[in-house]
Amino acid sequence: MKPTKQQELIIVYNGCSVVIASPGSGKTFVLSKKIKQNFKELKEHQGVIAISYTNKASNELRNRSLSDGENPLSSFFGTIDKFYISEIILPFGKQIWGFPENEIVVDRIDSLDSQDQKSFKLV
Repeated sequence: MKPTKQQELIIVYNGCSVVIASPGSGKTFVLSKKIKQNFKELKEHQGVIAISYTNKASNELRNRSLSDGENPLSSFFGTIDKFYISEIILPFGKQIWGFPENEIVVDRIDSLDSQDQKSFKLV
C-alpha cells in the first residue's frame, strides 16, 4: 500500500507525532511506517514509545512496526496503563515506597501503615 500525500507528510516529519483520524483511515499504517523509519536512525540504547488505547491496537502496531526484524529492545508498545506500571511504578517503586521491584499489590490502602498510606495519597 502506498501512502497518501497527507500520510507521507506524517511519515517524513522529523519530530514527535500525535495522529488522530477516523477508524480505517490508515493510522496504524502511517505510525508503523514512521516507527520503521525512526528505528533506522536510533542508536542502540534508544527506542520508541508507542502508546495506544487498546492492547489489540498496541499489538497490531508492534507487529507491523517490527515486521522487518527490527530490534525493539529499548522500545515500548502498549497502553498508557501498561506504560506507567511497567516503566514508572515498578522500576521506581522500591526507591519511592520500599516495595519489591517485580510486583506491587495493594488490596486495601487501610491495610498499609500510616506512612505508606501518605505515600499513596501523594500519587
